[in-house]
Amino acid sequence: MKKPTRKNPKALAGANGSNEQKQLNLFKTNINPKSIYFLGTDNPRHIRVLKALAKFKEISRTSIDEIAGASNGPELLAELRRRGLGEMHLKCERRERLDRDGRPCRPGYYSLSPEGKKCIGRWLFKNGHAKGGQHGSR
Repeated sequence: MKKPTRKNPKALAGANGSNEQKQLNLFKTNINPKSIYFLGTDNPRHIRVLKALAKFKEISRTSIDEIAGASNGPELLAELRRRGLGEMHLKCERRERLDRDGRPCRPGYYSLSPEGKKCIGRWLFKNGHAKGGQHGSR
């Protein structure tokens, strides 16, 4: 009789005779996609983008780049999704447009769901990033 062995998740790569490597998911994901568990951030680029998304109905990809102060807006938004907003609460709508040369293109417009706006608004206020005075102060 063969002694049972313990399986190591890292050793599972290549199991079942395949040479594929399995990727471990290192990010916490929402079990229920409708719920939001935003992990927060201390990145100033993220905070600027979150403030703008909480304030406006939608923001174009080029405006996200200007607000963040970087040219990698889609990756910044992907990081925010991985921090708990997910695709359901941080949406990207692609629209048919013509570029300056008259060619068709599909720029992205980002927006928060109503639940996402509430969550981000609370998080910004709680962490001192939103405007608003304390009760009783003038």
